[in-house]
Amino acid sequence: MSTVKISELKDSPSAIKEKMSEEIFIEWHYCIFDIFNQNYSRMTRPTNTKNIFLDYGGGTPIDPRVLSVVRNVEKKFWHNPSALYLEGVLAKKELEKLRKEASETLVCLPDEIVFTSSGTESNNFAIRGVISASKDKKLSVLFSGIDHPSTIETIKSIQNIKAVSLPTNEFGFMDISFLKKELLKKPILLSFNYVNGEIGTIENIKEIMKAVRFYRKTKKTIFPYVHIDASQAFNVLPIKLNELGVDLMTLSSDKVYGPKGVSLLFIRRGTKINPIITGGGQEGGMRSGTENLPAITGFVEAIKICEKERALRNKTIVLIQKKFLALLYKGFPKMMLNGPVLGDKRSPNNINVCIPSIDSEQAVLVMDKLGVKISFSSACKTLAERSNSYVIGSLNRENCATSSLRFSFNHGTKIKDIATVVKYLKKAVADSMGKKIKLEDTNKSLRYNS
Repeated sequence: MSTVKISELKDSPSAIKEKMSEEIFIEWHYCIFDIFNQNYSRMTRPTNTKNIFLDYGGGTPIDPRVLSVVRNVEKKFWHNPSALYLEGVLAKKELEKLRKEASETLVCLPDEIVFTSSGTESNNFAIRGVISASKDKKLSVLFSGIDHPSTIETIKSIQNIKAVSLPTNEFGFMDISFLKKELLKKPILLSFNYVNGEIGTIENIKEIMKAVRFYRKTKKTIFPYVHIDASQAFNVLPIKLNELGVDLMTLSSDKVYGPKGVSLLFIRRGTKINPIITGGGQEGGMRSGTENLPAITGFVEAIKICEKERALRNKTIVLIQKKFLALLYKGFPKMMLNGPVLGDKRSPNNINVCIPSIDSEQAVLVMDKLGVKISFSSACKTLAERSNSYVIGSLNRENCATSSLRFSFNHGTKIKDIATVVKYLKKAVADSMGKKIKLEDTNKSLRYNS
């Protein structure tokens, strides 16, 4: 194996990569982990290991069919849709065609869809836009305590409002009784995740909307508006906005096998909301900035494909989920499943488990070295904190907030790879507990005291 002197690593990673062979660059990458993560033990990835990706909750690859249409549009419609000349007019026409196709898939009106740059922007738009449009000086906003950071941190950052975190039970479901009491305090907005990205909880949206509608009817008000982040939901659940009854909904392309850098916010007609990005007045005056037509094309194509293939994909994913969990329990008898039991109340592409006494972050790094990509919390939260998951912490399981791992798979995940993952996980868990074992020994059942 080639070596590189630390003193020579003065350039940026991209510049360094150009100077190094791929083999040396990989070694440099792990060398940096050694320096900045004292708990990370330097290892050499075995040459016979596979590259297995099990973090589709953090992001999905672009579907080749989607990439094909993106490339075509990049060549054909690269002009500014706001321009007055023919090419601009044609680009604008194509944009509105895509908006109509998206609305037909989601079952809403075309002018209720606003394209944005990310799920985080859409969540900010929904929250800040509704609050800024209100003339009431005493505002309160309700949100789930296990929401995505782009919801929680946005609400907490807004001054002069009352932010109320709604408690959840040990499976991640919102406390409906608590919600009903808080509705009596006249909140302007209720925001929550349809599907929790960490523990797979499918929120009881029917009961939530039932409580909201009853309050609105008895108090003769249009508030609170209801905003859901459905970024983790669309892959596994049919979404028909005319049936859900929500006022605002976030949907992100990079979670549905579309290109990154594009999302949408559904805004039901009549919803009082202000734009948060001003300028040229694109998107019907609701979101300024030149529309990214190639990315939007890919996004719309991705949700159309997902809508068509979801049922078949789910059949495969459910089988993988059941088999994977059974293998995990066999390998780790003291393991605990975080979130709901398998079934219609849990996303079929998610397994999150607590393995007592392990260090989540170190286990993720060890698994990466072995070629398996997993996570321990939301990728967005991982940037801000170490291995402490506030979602798992809310489940009231001692030490599980730092000892849990998330596996999120898709319809392309292979059963044989799942068995390999469990085998490698035994080594990762043993290493994180100071018990060094060889990969060839992981076929034996690993026993440990928690």
